[in-house]
Amino acid sequence: MPAIEHHKTPNVLIIDDDEDFLKLISPMLKQLGMFPIPMAGSLEAVAFFRQNHLIIDFVLMDYRLPVLDGCHVFTKLKSFDPEIKCILCTASDSPEDYLEAMKLGMKAILKKPFTLEDVTTAISLASKSEH
Repeated sequence: MPAIEHHKTPNVLIIDDDEDFLKLISPMLKQLGMFPIPMAGSLEAVAFFRQNHLIIDFVLMDYRLPVLDGCHVFTKLKSFDPEIKCILCTASDSPEDYLEAMKLGMKAILKKPFTLEDVTTAISLASKSEH
């Protein structure tokens, strides 16, 4: 697991099994002045968050993940930090998926494919949301 520290810029944990997506989103977050922490495995990400949740500002997570889906991962992350600011990132068009994510407490949904402006909007929504 990568060693991180709290930066002056927000730390963003990205959980997605698509390596190409991780390579795409990381520079976008850097462009927005954020520090991306990409993780391809859901179990690895849960273990990492458990140890580092105090310095993670946002989580951007895919819905469809192997081993544990995004909602299960989110529930585990929330057990370590009930105030977690999580953005669901998905290619799904399923209203049921969106509803389940929002009921669990995810702060925004980012629909793939997306633009830098979409990422900015999702992060803004997550930042302003009530807990």
